[in-house]
Amino acid sequence: MIDVDASRTDLKGMTLPELEEFLSRWGKERYRARQLFRWIYQKHVDDFAAMTDLSKELRGILAASCRVSGFPAERVDISADGTEKYLFRLEDGESVESVLIPDEGRRTLCISSQVGCPLLCGFCATGAAGFRRNMTSAEIVQQACFAAKRLEERGSACRTSSSWGWGAAAERPGSFADDRDPPVAVRIRHLGKRSPSQRRGSFRRCFRSR
Repeated sequence: MIDVDASRTDLKGMTLPELEEFLSRWGKERYRARQLFRWIYQKHVDDFAAMTDLSKELRGILAASCRVSGFPAERVDISADGTEKYLFRLEDGESVESVLIPDEGRRTLCISSQVGCPLLCGFCATGAAGFRRNMTSAEIVQQACFAAKRLEERGSACRTSSSWGWGAAAERPGSFADDRDPPVAVRIRHLGKRSPSQRRGSFRRCFRSR
């Protein structure tokens, strides 16, 4: 288990409108939220002191009362075809996995939305381990942030994402598709009324700011 200060507000996983509303409590302009948004989701910076286009006063306020959560991969396995599997250790000690799959000039990131899975699909080992809990928005987003930063360091990018394996997106549609312009824009497609074995929840993710 990772020791964290629960009294600090975690900004990871907040949408842009939520950041705007959060900063308005201190009388800060909306453009400050856009700057903060870019540091967190596009530049992958978690140290407020390094966010140099924010005012010194605001950086001090954020450092005193907020945090940007994140976790590195505890283990990275790379197969012969270039597929990368990441094992993440969450702050409460639970673990989840993500898989980055190369395919015909593009990459697809398969992320976890739950710790364990309640669907009990016969072909999947995850369900056999049982369901523990739903993951937070910050934990879900961090998987994408980790892969995006890793790819950017190699001059590449991830264009497609899906949620299947560790928790099905069909079980948690509100975590992925809503009307709030999330930091990781998501559109769940082709869910329909499927059997549990068919619920993969294919969707696209794209980091963006206004």
